[in-house]
Amino acid sequence: MAGRLSRLANGGRVFFANSGAEANEVAIKIARKRARALGQEVIVTLERSFHGRTMATLSASGQPEKQAPFAPTLEGFAHVPAGDLKALRVIFQTRPVAAFLAEPVLGESGVHVLSAEFLGEAARLCAQADALLIMDEVQTGLGRCGAAFAYERYGLLPDVVTIAKTLAGGLPMGAAVIGGRAEGVLGPGDHGSTFGAGPVVAAAANAVLDLLEEPGLFERVELLGARLETWLRRLVRAGTATEVRRLGLMAAVDLAGVNAKETALAALEAGILMNATSEVTLRFLPPLMVTSEEIDRVGRFLVEHLAAVRPALQQGVGA
Repeated sequence: MAGRLSRLANGGRVFFANSGAEANEVAIKIARKRARALGQEVIVTLERSFHGRTMATLSASGQPEKQAPFAPTLEGFAHVPAGDLKALRVIFQTRPVAAFLAEPVLGESGVHVLSAEFLGEAARLCAQADALLIMDEVQTGLGRCGAAFAYERYGLLPDVVTIAKTLAGGLPMGAAVIGGRAEGVLGPGDHGSTFGAGPVVAAAANAVLDLLEEPGLFERVELLGARLETWLRRLVRAGTATEVRRLGLMAAVDLAGVNAKETALAALEAGILMNATSEVTLRFLPPLMVTSEEIDRVGRFLVEHLAAVRPALQQGVGA
């Protein structure tokens, strides 16, 4: 299993854990241990990012509202606006950066796709500063974005890749693939996991990788993602949505004047499970086995439901 993941990712060595947060924890520990030896200091992450619910990964996440109940968060993290090249360059120029940790697509905050220019500049700055490039592929990896990992669509080669969610087909498993400048940083006893890499979850993960190697999977993901996007853009043309964002089968739509959480509840009543990440944003992460008919069912529901709800809301405002 480790060999297959290594070949699929950056050729590095693999640490197995139980979740994405634990995979990100080992990446953070590698960055910190290496930073002490090099006199570096800060791990740069993005505003609106999400890396987990442990204290370290929550501190890395760029969502103050999630951090507030557990303050103070851990020191050593700096957050820059996603896509802001100037802010990214300034932090590298003014602080001793140990690592840049990012999701290629900011999933939990509403599927915000990072630009190739931004991620390419982050990789260049990391190389220049001898900092680690860490890609959090917990949500975006293993086919979700039309490639084994989303970073491949940007032409990047990260030092650390973190993986979970899809990895064992629903069983608890995470992994960090550690190569490049990160390889060899941790020594015996530096990190561990009681249940990481158990034989049952490893067998399940091997079955997942078998499916990932099926010819045409990534093309199918892209075609079905485009079909979903077509439905979502109909909402924009109808005036019931303002923006659509997508990479592969990972998409979001911002609704106009309609509550996304109430829309998700209405969908549930219609037998459709839908995710609202905020009052305005619906996020779509369908299984990669989703059919065209199922996507069309979701699309028709949204078109018809929002067309019916919007006039009622407007009448209520007018009254």
